[in-house]
Amino acid sequence: KMSAWKKRVATEEKETIEKVETPENFIKVSSRRALFTYTDAVLDALQNFDVVTLSGLGSAITRAVTIGEILVNRGAVEYSRIETGLNEETGKFSKSQIEIDLVKSTDYDSIVQKRASSKVAKEEARDEFEQEQIKFQAKEEARDEFEQEQIKF
Repeated sequence: KMSAWKKRVATEEKETIEKVETPENFIKVSSRRALFTYTDAVLDALQNFDVVTLSGLGSAITRAVTIGEILVNRGAVEYSRIETGLNEETGKFSKSQIEIDLVKSTDYDSIVQKRASSKVAKEEARDEFEQEQIKFQAKEEARDEFEQEQIKF
């Protein structure tokens, strides 16, 4: 029988095993994050790499496929490889895994350029809205001060 102390040490040793660094063009998909977090990450990574790999384990497989389909349907990328199998590195149990390699489509540059100009336009609109909010708040404060002065008289 293993003592509680030995169990804790064994657990700590498992946790201190070095994690393997993943390359910047290898994106591990989680079932928890927003889809567009990953679509943006793929488009950004393709600016520096020829191929980007989406990897999904277990319940994240459908999300990885969905992300690939969103990008392919936009015309930004094309599939270059799809591989499925079992990942036995996850611990006691094997998990289903998918790896999807994506490459730039012929329209990639124009799509990324439109995306960048759209982001700039959104940022400008947000800045303009914030300036309008500041002006509105200043007017409200001036009106409140005026009303306070009127009450005093």
